[in-house]
Amino acid sequence: AGHVVVLDRRAGRALASFRAHGAAVVAQLPVSRHELLTVAADKSAVLWRLSGAAPAPVAAIRGLPDYRGGLHAANVVAIRHAQPSPGGLLFFAANGHKACATRLPLGRSASQPVAHVDAARRHFGDDRGRRIHRHQLAVESLAALPIRRMFLLGCEDGKVRVAA
Repeated sequence: AGHVVVLDRRAGRALASFRAHGAAVVAQLPVSRHELLTVAADKSAVLWRLSGAAPAPVAAIRGLPDYRGGLHAANVVAIRHAQPSPGGLLFFAANGHKACATRLPLGRSASQPVAHVDAARRHFGDDRGRRIHRHQLAVESLAALPIRRMFLLGCEDGKVRVAA
């Protein structure tokens, strides 16, 4: 569990194979031609640089929200942005009644240490600022609308909610 294999689809062969996490990888999000974000069942995410002799971690996030052990690809979104300079990767995760958002650096050299980020989990609130409790909201999937600065939350009760 936790292994990633990088394939050259034109040549049909494996370029690299490495242990990315201590638990099963539940999502792989391509960030650029040479960068990959992996998310694991152990509530962590790692941004990998795939160029060079061996894949190298650039940044790591710990403490992603997990509800009933159900962290999966539909719970995470990564958006590349250019502002503020030098830009980075906006990472969002929502699961159950908790969410987190953080920025990861892009373009770090291999000689720089890995940037470790603790995900500050936040609870959802209603339009009056009151906390929404776990029995009132259970997010199952997340979609970002970056131009509108909104998120669509697919919930356990079959409804889609809009979050700004």
